[in-house]
Amino acid sequence: MPTIINSVPALVVPEPTLAASRLESMNACPGFIKDIFERNMDAADDGKAIHKAIEDGIIPEDFSSEQREMVEWSLGLLSLESEDPSEQHGYADVHLEYELAIPFIIKPGYIDVLILFGDNTAAIIDWKTGRNKQAHPSENLQFRAYACGVWMQNPALKSIEIIAAYPRMKIVERATFIYPDFTATMEKLAEISWLAKNYSGKLTPNEDCGFCGRASTCPALAKDCLSVVKVLGNDLPPGLDPDKVPLDRPDVLAYMRDLGSKLEAWNKAVKARSNYAAIKMGIDLPGYSIASRAGTRAFRNGQEVMGLVNATFKELGLSASIDPMELLASAAPKVTDVEKLVAKAAPKGQGKNAIARFNEIANAANAIAANEESVFLKRDPNIQITLMP
Repeated sequence: MPTIINSVPALVVPEPTLAASRLESMNACPGFIKDIFERNMDAADDGKAIHKAIEDGIIPEDFSSEQREMVEWSLGLLSLESEDPSEQHGYADVHLEYELAIPFIIKPGYIDVLILFGDNTAAIIDWKTGRNKQAHPSENLQFRAYACGVWMQNPALKSIEIIAAYPRMKIVERATFIYPDFTATMEKLAEISWLAKNYSGKLTPNEDCGFCGRASTCPALAKDCLSVVKVLGNDLPPGLDPDKVPLDRPDVLAYMRDLGSKLEAWNKAVKARSNYAAIKMGIDLPGYSIASRAGTRAFRNGQEVMGLVNATFKELGLSASIDPMELLASAAPKVTDVEKLVAKAAPKGQGKNAIARFNEIANAANAIAANEESVFLKRDPNIQITLMP
């Protein structure tokens, strides 16, 4: 006889600690914690690999052409930003993976680049390898926390330039941080820290809920979702109170999973309509602004990929080949994934040349389409949306 479980075990969640990268989310909701389910790990692994290549100054052979371009662009920017006219040797002191913390507020962490100039000024560079831009450095709490940590360790500084570098989009954004900014930011960080450690269950659902470790057991988020049930033409089951959702019960968890599927479909339709209204028709949606993300490259016809690969190795006089099953694993193979396979299959030392020649052959055959930069609606968490009477 199977074991009957009458309650779902409670999630073991970590104590709320302030990491600079999560400050914006914790500012929006004091109950925000790190997601324990580790979603979208591919993007995280890609970002780590690019950061490591920039730090080492060495581009791995199995890097795709996009990754290679990102690292080369970043190294060029680093060299340019490191020039110091105040020093005879021409370059400032550059610290990679600089460790810092703000005692009792921000746990120890690392900033990508700290540059200390001879005139008691500094610059911080943070590599953002994703496809979406974040809040401007003048407003971004992560960047401002970095500047506070640097200033505490280097109190003689007169100013700090914060540089957000987006190698995928080849965009650089800057802000200058001076002492009044330091005091104002420290007050804000202390406030966020206190609320995170002393919040009394006051949770604020927002667009970052999908990255929060409490999302599946959050009563505020559950209540918000249940409040739209009637919009979907459904009545709540008897005994299910939106103000007290027993998410530890298996039957309730199953019901909420079914409801989630309907909410996803409804949300998809609402997003499509709001995108059309704002982006196509120019209608101003309160709390939202139009932002952009870098486009991607894609094969026009996935069935031609194997022929392009074979042509590459034949022209280079290489005997290496790729198992067709590795390419057929996806109906629409990504350009970057195929480039990695090409580099991996090529003899040692030939990966870079193989990728370059593969792209030349593919571009000559007009086999790769460069998708245009895409636009989307970005939520401003500082603007509260209120309905008109």
